[in-house]
Amino acid sequence: MTLSEFIRLMYGYIGYKKGKADFVEYLFSLFVREPVTPEELQDDEVDKFNPMSGLTGDYYRKIFRGESGIQLNAAQLHRLQSKTKFIDELDALSYDARESLIKDLSNLGFVTTDKLLDEYCADIFLRIIKYAPDGKKKITPEMIPVRDESGMVLAPAMGMSAYIKEGKLYINGEVLDLPPTLNAPDTIQADEQPYVSALFEAYSEVLDREIKPSETESLTKRYKRDFDQQRKAYYSIESIVRGFRDVYDESDKQVQILKEEAYEGIYEVYMGDYENGCERLRQVLIKITSTTLDKSTLVHIKNLIGNLEKKGLCHLLVNDNVIHSWVNIDE
Repeated sequence: MTLSEFIRLMYGYIGYKKGKADFVEYLFSLFVREPVTPEELQDDEVDKFNPMSGLTGDYYRKIFRGESGIQLNAAQLHRLQSKTKFIDELDALSYDARESLIKDLSNLGFVTTDKLLDEYCADIFLRIIKYAPDGKKKITPEMIPVRDESGMVLAPAMGMSAYIKEGKLYINGEVLDLPPTLNAPDTIQADEQPYVSALFEAYSEVLDREIKPSETESLTKRYKRDFDQQRKAYYSIESIVRGFRDVYDESDKQVQILKEEAYEGIYEVYMGDYENGCERLRQVLIKITSTTLDKSTLVHIKNLIGNLEKKGLCHLLVNDNVIHSWVNIDE
């Protein structure tokens, strides 16, 4: 299947009366992840984040007809890949439409089931982008990842064959670009509020004066340094949570396993008696670095989960309301 053949196939199912040029631009947008870093957000505001956005209608129509490929944009598109929006689009198809699409794929030699249809079509497109950016080379069924009925393809290969190097995930013979590592922005974000509030409750207790998260300048040098370190830990694990969601099918499930195992590992230490909440937090962070987290397949990807990410898991537990406070644990 070529790029244009895939596009024309999808046009019959999710074209929604769009013009051919508009549909090509729309289809590519379904495979681009959301911007996450300040630089990416800035590029997105001026329509420079998505490499396939804002091109000429004539160029899109040539892609539709198979007269042009995406050689110049393929590498960046592959780096920014995400299947989430496309899968949601196919999932909304009616039963009859899905059955018809399965039949059309079968006629082209691509056999799948209703349960795996969404992932299968996404895999076809991403293989085309990776191996045939000129839009002319045909992708064969043998080049599509084999999945079990649960949709899994990566998990069986987890182990020493999977590792992170220079921002790329090497796994099962594949090389996948990961989104940039997130750095803590200057201002506290909305998703940080729960764990940040818990930290400031502990800081207020030990400093014997109420300090709000908006008053970081009121922290002593010691606790300002500690706060910066805790935010670094949070964004270190959050980079994995967000980045792996689009490249590893079972990411959310495996992150949840990580959090559950982390809580089991720190529970007794967390429930201990301490002079103040900062000491409880310190002891929990010491404990988590020596806690074995073998149940999640993410742990078996070399160079992925280190001590900083383990500490960040504790803050995710606060965000999930599993840990309610570092000070008043009985409330």
